[in-house]
Amino acid sequence: MKQYCYKGPVTALQIGKESVTLVSGACYPLPEDHPKVKKLVGLGHLTEQVEKPRPAAKPEPASAKEAPVAEAPAAKPEQAGKKKNDPKNGNK
Repeated sequence: MKQYCYKGPVTALQIGKESVTLVSGACYPLPEDHPKVKKLVGLGHLTEQVEKPRPAAKPEPASAKEAPVAEAPAAKPEQAGKKKNDPKNGNK
């Protein structure tokens, strides 16, 4: 069986003794030689889901692991606690 993704109206599909309700956006394992599956593929409602091989994860260079992390600058003490638009603080 191949994995197919369905795009179309909700459709009930009887394959042998099994009944499957196809919903748009979902993927299903379906037999590629079944006439109804072939018809839905031909109509463009079913597309085979092909798994792309993922590249192996590359290890980080040692310099990236040891690089220091930049910290956010601390608030200046003279600005701490002052409110904007407060005439007492000289802000307008």
